[in-house]
Amino acid sequence: NPKCECFDQDILNNYFSTNYKKLPRRFDYFVQADRQFEKTNKLAPCIYHYAGQEISFDMKNVYSKLFFEHFMRTPWFSTETIGLMYDYLNRMSLQMKTGIQQLSSILARKRRAFFIEGQVMAPIKKLFHVTDDEEVIDAKSPDAVEQLLGSMKASRDEKFYFVFVTNFQPLNARLTKAGFKHGTEYVNGRSFLSEKQGGMPVNSYAFIKAM
Repeated sequence: NPKCECFDQDILNNYFSTNYKKLPRRFDYFVQADRQFEKTNKLAPCIYHYAGQEISFDMKNVYSKLFFEHFMRTPWFSTETIGLMYDYLNRMSLQMKTGIQQLSSILARKRRAFFIEGQVMAPIKKLFHVTDDEEVIDAKSPDAVEQLLGSMKASRDEKFYFVFVTNFQPLNARLTKAGFKHGTEYVNGRSFLSEKQGGMPVNSYAFIKAM
């Protein structure tokens, strides 16, 4: 049923909707909510529910550490698991090297241009050594997206755009719809930044899912 978002859980909820016993919260403690609202570094005696993408390899996080301490005691942690982890890391390494090679080739033929939100303008320009002759569009200006589209159309095959915005996906969809190709004509600039610099966090969940 396309209306079901949680599949088995939705079916069970419907089936037992009039015949169930309500248990205390400690029997189903949502890690996502606890991380978001309570910000604790101490674990209470509970049954923790890792709904969604709440597992990461950050062992400084008490919830992630708890999960892996127990996961490593199960039959699912084996030499095969380690092999899958290695395969995933190898694929990511190859993807990164290929990406660097492609970007280097593109920048040998095209000039750089930047689309940057105003509040990070100065640090990004400093970090990427942006020169006065390189185009920079303030992403916070009223007609910023129209400026970007106009510039990209006018300088097609001449410039490569580094985009630094907090919410990249809507802009990416707009640029794709306009016929521009991510990776060959523009890129999410935040993918080149560390988390401390405002970049995207490491996607541990994709790695864990590959296990």
